[in-house]
Amino acid sequence: MFKLKKINIPSIFAHLAILILTFSLVGFFSIDAKAQNIGVKPFNEKGEDRGVFRYITKPGEKIDDIALVVNSSDFDGKAIVLSKDSILDTSGSIAFLGNEEENKLVGNWIEISQREVDVPAKKGLKVPFTVNVPADTKAGEYTAGIVVTPSNSQNTKSGVAVSSRSAITVYITVQGDLKIDNKVSDFSVINPKQENFATEVDKRGFITPENMSLKFKGENLGNIYSRLSAKVEVQIPDGETKKLEFKRNFNLGNTDNYYYINTNLPYKIGTTKVKMDYTSQPYNFDQGDLDFSKSQSSEGSVEYSFTLNQEDLNGFNSIQSQLIEKIKKEYQPQDDRDSNFVVKEEPETKIIEVKKEDSNDSTLIIIGSIIIFLLLAFIVYFVINQRKSKKSEEEAVDSKNKIPTKTEKSLSKDKPEVKREVKKTTKKVSKNPDIELIQDDYKPSSTKKSKSKK
Repeated sequence: MFKLKKINIPSIFAHLAILILTFSLVGFFSIDAKAQNIGVKPFNEKGEDRGVFRYITKPGEKIDDIALVVNSSDFDGKAIVLSKDSILDTSGSIAFLGNEEENKLVGNWIEISQREVDVPAKKGLKVPFTVNVPADTKAGEYTAGIVVTPSNSQNTKSGVAVSSRSAITVYITVQGDLKIDNKVSDFSVINPKQENFATEVDKRGFITPENMSLKFKGENLGNIYSRLSAKVEVQIPDGETKKLEFKRNFNLGNTDNYYYINTNLPYKIGTTKVKMDYTSQPYNFDQGDLDFSKSQSSEGSVEYSFTLNQEDLNGFNSIQSQLIEKIKKEYQPQDDRDSNFVVKEEPETKIIEVKKEDSNDSTLIIIGSIIIFLLLAFIVYFVINQRKSKKSEEEAVDSKNKIPTKTEKSLSKDKPEVKREVKKTTKKVSKNPDIELIQDDYKPSSTKKSKSKK
């Protein structure tokens, strides 16, 4: 006869409770996995990565090209493809108008063949577009952006709606009288002798006793995007000379921006002398591709020196802690900024926009706490129950293996012999074809052969 194994109902409920609560916690604390990940890049039949769109053209010409909208998500997605005017953000970097803002300049030159597209998972979709350069366009460089935004952005379970856009820059160089007109001014090394030193340390953060930092004002007054290449020579007080090189892009319209260069050299007692030699080149085409002229200030050399003593260095080490309250009260980043460090605010377009919806944070915290408490309670109950079950099984095994006493032996004489029944049952089981099949799967091949011979 078959014996039914006793079902441990509380144990099953404990397992189910743990699984349910685990999935609940994962859903409670995780962000929706269905957030779209759709981007854009230039399509190239040769498979080369162009990085951005760059064109050299003439007034009145048309340019046809293809943007590749790529969906790296694990599921199909939809996206909106737009052309938008470029702007400069507060750091002097190129950004683009928001999707709802109207184009006034180069964004209107670009015609996108498809505004809304369906992009399969793990694939790219080719989207043709045309650049129409107006016939009356003056010589110089112009920029716009091709912007892709997922049209079915998901809401996260934490109450935050996330929508992201991906953009790629389109550079259009219209031939004619091209000119580089870069200017470098207000060159210095930030040091404790300067009146605004405490403010600079507070704003930048990276200025430390072991990192001497250079600062200069850069302006692009020409009509093409240019790159400043500089070589710096620093003579520190012990007579040793250090050399370093760097490059910085000067975007068009950037007429009031400051650049900071880390030297990774320490401030020392004595006189430090710094000299910077620089030159300017276009960064969207090679010098041989087009003719251009340079202003006198686009190349040159600037120098700066300062002297520090031990008191200056001591003050440098403690200046942040000494002046932090003063800076909080007197220094206002937007209104009361020193006129030498004013950066004109431009409309800022965020490539990633995060909007927090109304949500009851306190309710979520309470629910999460209750779930965690219940989970811990069930785990404790499950562990205790398992220990009890194990102890019961051990007592049962011990009772079976117990040596019979004389009284038990005398009583067992009147009972049928159990061993014969067990042997018979064993033989019956061994003849069961299903059990033999399962057994054969786990026996070595040699055992199977020997059995077939019998």
